[in-house]
Amino acid sequence: MATTRRAASLCLINYAREWPQFPGVRAVGTSELGTLTGSDMGSNITAEGSKDLSADDSHVNFDPISPAISQRMGVPLLAGREFTDGDGPGKTK
Repeated sequence: MATTRRAASLCLINYAREWPQFPGVRAVGTSELGTLTGSDMGSNITAEGSKDLSADDSHVNFDPISPAISQRMGVPLLAGREFTDGDGPGKTK
């Protein structure tokens, strides 16, 4: 299912790259949950070397987003870096 969502998102992003030609459109990006809506999705993880973590400590929330979404929304990064097209499952970090 995640692969299908990622493929659909990439298809939309590729299509959307043509949108800046429209008046008033400066940039486009995608967010699966709707950015800043308060929605969330998550999953439990097991970190290597961890021992008997509680459900709260092993649960992570995430929102699949398109590359450079912060820049496209005009939100400056305070630390770290933007995600790029080179990031994703099976990619070198």
